[in-house]
Amino acid sequence: MVDKSGVSHPRKDVLERPRDRAAEVEDLLVSRELAREPSRDRVGYRATWLARYEHGLDEADERLKRVEAELVEEALRRRGLWGSVQGYLDIGTCTGRYLRHLRDAIAPAGRIVGIDNNVESILTTREKLRRAHRDDSRIAVLLRDFRHADSPIPGAPFDLVTCMMSTISHFGKNRQPSFEDPLQGTLRRMSDLLAGGGLLVLSFWSRQACEARDLLSIYDRRDRESLAAWTPGPDELRRRLAATGLAVSESLQPDPRLELWLCRHR
Repeated sequence: MVDKSGVSHPRKDVLERPRDRAAEVEDLLVSRELAREPSRDRVGYRATWLARYEHGLDEADERLKRVEAELVEEALRRRGLWGSVQGYLDIGTCTGRYLRHLRDAIAPAGRIVGIDNNVESILTTREKLRRAHRDDSRIAVLLRDFRHADSPIPGAPFDLVTCMMSTISHFGKNRQPSFEDPLQGTLRRMSDLLAGGGLLVLSFWSRQACEARDLLSIYDRRDRESLAAWTPGPDELRRRLAATGLAVSESLQPDPRLELWLCRHR
């Protein structure tokens, strides 16, 4: 079934119903809820940030994006997972970069779900996929706020979950020593959505990047300060993952600015 944006959806009983009027209303309601969030709790992207992220980053940032994606692909191939993943969830899909890059890692009868809480990102990603992969019925792109446990993500459990380019930092505001905070809720939800034997791949800004505020150029000075403060350090993140039943099975570093971890249930 193909929706109004041209994106088709597999197994609509498991994933999302066709993009009919009811689905459009759902998007509208979600976007209104997100609009009520205090602006200080969100990164204040510049108006052209999506276009700049996709096509206008400097050489260092473009290399960082490329190497991060290459390492994820290599890790999946090394584990013999390429082409056999049954369910894939990308958290903070942005422009759908990973939905496109890892599409061939998903089995022909598998499912691919990308979520984001930014309406512009969702519309942009749907259009990109409509143009490039109109006939791929496995893909669904959903407007969701991952922080809210009552925001449903159909298709779980997933064999592969990704949260890339330090998207995890966006959940780290007001971290508490007790771990009773939104970041821990986010990690717990990742663990819950991950199938037994599944793989969680996440990246986060390194200490070096946070100290130097050397993050992506799409962020202004204020947002770099915020994201650096919101990013958990490696020791803290390991403890938080352990508290959800996850352990780091491999640690990679695509760039001095970025750490990349592959995690599994213990």
